[in-house]
Amino acid sequence: MARYVTGNIVLDEPWQRELHLPAPPVSEEVLGRTQSKSKEKAALSVGEKLRYLGYVLVLTVLFIGVLAVFAHYVQLHYETVQLEKQVRDISAMNEALRLEVAELKKPERILQIATEAGLGPQGKEVKTVRIQSTSRP
Repeated sequence: MARYVTGNIVLDEPWQRELHLPAPPVSEEVLGRTQSKSKEKAALSVGEKLRYLGYVLVLTVLFIGVLAVFAHYVQLHYETVQLEKQVRDISAMNEALRLEVAELKKPERILQIATEAGLGPQGKEVKTVRIQSTSRP
């Protein structure tokens, strides 16, 4: 079947040809070359391919950089949470030690331990000894 070209329209069917003025038949070889030229124009040149490859590489590097920054922030946040937990634990331990020190400093407890060790008061008489400092020239 021969094809007819009218302008930029290729007419294949008879009813299409009735609506338009018939054009001289075009061989399949001419149509094949026309299609191959349009395919060649659609292909990218080497320079364009390299440019697009460069864009893709730059975007990939930027994306990896952004991921690295976010990973660093996540690591810092994790370390911050761990340090805050350590601070809470040490504060609780510090408070427990303060309570223990207060319990151990009670005079009643010290007197009881001294009495058990035989260091209690020997009588009701308490003597105070004052040491006078001598100044030497």
